[in-house]
Amino acid sequence: MCKKLILIASQLLLVACATTQGFEHWLSLWVGQPISGYIARNNYTPVQVIPGQNGDEIYMFQFSNTAYYTMPTTTNAQASVIGNTVYGTATTTGGNTIPINMQCNWSIVTNSEGIIQTFSWRGNACKMKPIK
Repeated sequence: MCKKLILIASQLLLVACATTQGFEHWLSLWVGQPISGYIARNNYTPVQVIPGQNGDEIYMFQFSNTAYYTMPTTTNAQASVIGNTVYGTATTTGGNTIPINMQCNWSIVTNSEGIIQTFSWRGNACKMKPIK
């Protein structure tokens, strides 16, 4: 029974994890769709729109955030016995919190009619849960 619960829990975690593949798949669903629909549906404002050749445009988007990671703590203990008395010392390290800068930059290229043609992205925050 316990093994079955662990298996089910691990499968749920895998399904619920955000991945870069999920982000790329989500962007690919917009290819062939109007950029106006993408912006309206997702409530994203481009940080920059670059005019291209032949009426093409490149829409630049950005997301950034700071995540915090708390380092695990480790306690090392030493003891020595002198006669009937135990003397010991313990040292605990870790437990400090470090900031991690999360960022995602993505661009969408449209044709002269405003239809999404291609996209690209980079960053450690370009993740999304898989879309079914």
